[in-house]
Amino acid sequence: QKKSFIQNRFTGLKKPELNLLISTNAFGMGIDIPNIRFIIHWTQPKSLNSYYQEIGRAGRDNNPSLSILLKIKGDESIINFIMEKTFENSNLPFDQKAIRNRIEKKELENMINYSQSDKCLRKYIHDYFGSDFTSPKKSFIKRLLFVILNIKSKNIKYCCTNCDKLYKDHKLRRVIKLVNKY
Repeated sequence: QKKSFIQNRFTGLKKPELNLLISTNAFGMGIDIPNIRFIIHWTQPKSLNSYYQEIGRAGRDNNPSLSILLKIKGDESIINFIMEKTFENSNLPFDQKAIRNRIEKKELENMINYSQSDKCLRKYIHDYFGSDFTSPKKSFIKRLLFVILNIKSKNIKYCCTNCDKLYKDHKLRRVIKLVNKY
């Protein structure tokens, strides 16, 4: 019941509305709110499929939004531990457990490769799902500024931190100082 109350405030069905929500990744499943601006993953998801679905909650109104993946070295160990316990406690026959375990380990490996890649992250996701990719030409940092400062602009395309020269040149400190002025 508490989850429903919070979810209704977040979706605007109850007042006062929530402007910020911190939750597990399962909380937002099925929510279709057009104006979500930020998705921040505190830990690495277990697969690119999960990650893609979760980040797809942001920017459904076609205005700038931002997804940030925070991860630490131990994330993979935690995910592996949870997967092992899940398989141990499942009622699946041993051969099906082994097959499912291999599939999930491969999915985790793809997610790890994504999070450690120095190539274009948007292209990585498009390649993974077999879709066409056209490289955007705008800066990730500009995207961040647009989202933070609530600047709306039509037909602006953005890329990732790996493609962003501004980000790679460590000019992020100047951008943060600029944002802090507002």
